[in-house]
Amino acid sequence: QLIIKDDVYDYIVAKGFKTNSGARGLRNVVENILKQKMFDSPSEPDKEVLIDMDYVRKVESKNFIDPSKIVEIDKKRKITL
Repeated sequence: QLIIKDDVYDYIVAKGFKTNSGARGLRNVVENILKQKMFDSPSEPDKEVLIDMDYVRKVESKNFIDPSKIVEIDKKRKITL
């Protein structure tokens, strides 16, 4: 089972707006986030795959993304671009 936290959805949308990349750009953001899990999860004993902002930050830092391009979302669900 794939579990994606709500703040990750917000992050994906915010990053899409920030890069003004359209549907293909959103697909690229999602693929970058899920790529490692797609390869790792079949060999993991857990049947649940959790994608949260901690995981996204880890993935983004491994992809050498400039920290200024990482979108932050505050507790009131406001998106800061």
